[in-house]
Amino acid sequence: MSGSPRQVWFVDDNRAAHEMFRIAFSGLDAGISVRGFFSAEEVVGALIGGETPNLILLDINMPGLGGFHLLKERARNNIGYVPVMILSTSANPDDIRAAYSHGANAYVEKPPDLESLESFARAVSAFWFDLAILPPSSPAARALLPVSQKPTRG
Repeated sequence: MSGSPRQVWFVDDNRAAHEMFRIAFSGLDAGISVRGFFSAEEVVGALIGGETPNLILLDINMPGLGGFHLLKERARNNIGYVPVMILSTSANPDDIRAAYSHGANAYVEKPPDLESLESFARAVSAFWFDLAILPPSSPAARALLPVSQKPTRG
């Protein structure tokens, strides 16, 4: 693992869900920092402002622009290399199809309790930060490289 924490952005309008996700991810010894957003608009602003997480966990059903809008903005702003995992209470096949057609990398039903959420956090960490390989040209991928492999400026 590199010296900088891995950034996971959690986007959901439910304050209780934010607290549960912080607890679940803080229990991991994986150098993961969770940043919470309560709307897609907040995330779009951060992305356009040049901030880049390693992973976005996104609810689709939120007031305002919602998760599908964020997926569209992600593609429009050339940051499609940032993986997005949809977390939703909906198992509606139309929502699932729409999420993938808008560029989601995964679709998961929200874990119903803290125990399930802790298991989910371990699985997310293992997959996205131990197994998956992000494109080397992405800022997110460069942040995960060991110091000896990071490009240097000449």
